[in-house]
Amino acid sequence: MEYNFSISPRIISHLGEELIKNESIALLELVKNSYDACATKCIIEFNTDQNGDLESIIIEDDGRGMDQDLIKTVWLTIGTDNKFKSKGVNECGRFPLGEKGIGRLGIHKLGNRIEMYSKQSNSNETKVEIDWTALNNVLKIKDFKILIEENDHPEQISNDKGTKIIINKLKTSWDRRQIREVHRNLISLNSPFSHSNDVFNVEVKSNSDLFHAMPNFDDIEDNAMYKGYCKMVGNKIVEFKYDFKPWENLEKVDTGRHKTLNELLEAELLIVDSIGNEVDLETMGIGPIEFEIQIFETDNQIFSFSNVEKKSVRDYLRENGGVRVYRDNVRVFDYGERDDDWLGIDIRRVKRLGGNVSNNIIIGAVKLNREQSVNLREKTNREGLVRPRAADAGKQLCVSKIFISKICTKSNLAIV
Repeated sequence: MEYNFSISPRIISHLGEELIKNESIALLELVKNSYDACATKCIIEFNTDQNGDLESIIIEDDGRGMDQDLIKTVWLTIGTDNKFKSKGVNECGRFPLGEKGIGRLGIHKLGNRIEMYSKQSNSNETKVEIDWTALNNVLKIKDFKILIEENDHPEQISNDKGTKIIINKLKTSWDRRQIREVHRNLISLNSPFSHSNDVFNVEVKSNSDLFHAMPNFDDIEDNAMYKGYCKMVGNKIVEFKYDFKPWENLEKVDTGRHKTLNELLEAELLIVDSIGNEVDLETMGIGPIEFEIQIFETDNQIFSFSNVEKKSVRDYLRENGGVRVYRDNVRVFDYGERDDDWLGIDIRRVKRLGGNVSNNIIIGAVKLNREQSVNLREKTNREGLVRPRAADAGKQLCVSKIFISKICTKSNLAIV
């Protein structure tokens, strides 16, 4: 006798609560959906009540939007292979980021009451209402009802197209620290060093002063004393540059140093792993790697010569210091988080005259090309990359050994 699997309505709850680690990852998945929809901007708004408590979260983009039919046949199908079938770039030249089809589960993680409005060009606005608490009262998934209706006159989509998701009855009592932490993670979705022509910006705002006086990268960038850039293709370093720019009021220090690829020895251009074996990034399915870094000097004796607001610099570095990974200018978590020394920088403590390079004085980005890094797959729960043998090489990337070491030793990284 043959039987079929049956799915309990609770599976949606389990996936939403357990597959997605935290609120930051949940919001990240929704932002990735905006990216995949060819949006140029995604706005996340945190709204508080008169007592200052968070009462709703709104995610809005100007992407292609969805009509009623697409919502019914694709958006309401969890784990759909819609994006998988359309491998390659979409109509706006992007490779899909939300390929697992779990983005909509993020809204279950965040709140019990959902309103979604979406509109395609030359179509009516579609409204979707979901009450997740109703899952507790049904025995079969087909009995979990979702309201879908069309609006002849748009209620929420002010542009010709786009999607707006309003999340109410939040599942978590958010305190100010948690909200600011989520803000930090969302802002970090875009690389601070992005020079891409692909325009996709994430904006975080609030109806109150939740994010008042939070420093950003633009506020502290000019205070970086050491800057470097490296590009690795195949088995070689093809671009390399380093700049040391002391502050103007460091009168006893020379005016700065600049080094380029031509000043490295030919033997040092090859990419090798930790035991000296040559690594070919193209053969291993990792593709070209760009690495950009800024190193800040925060030693009290030297930092006293800086004209910037020192607390802002230290606060920003404390929250954002480290080397993060980006694919097509969108961040891959959890690389570069405060407790994730994935390159072993703090362990290695690259020696230099005057101190040590460590994660808490570095802002760095490893940039990968999604199309060419085929052997680096993101985990379903979005907590890093699946690490087969090729990915282990990708983890090392030789960045710490080859690039940071060259900056610190070959460039005589010292100011006193």
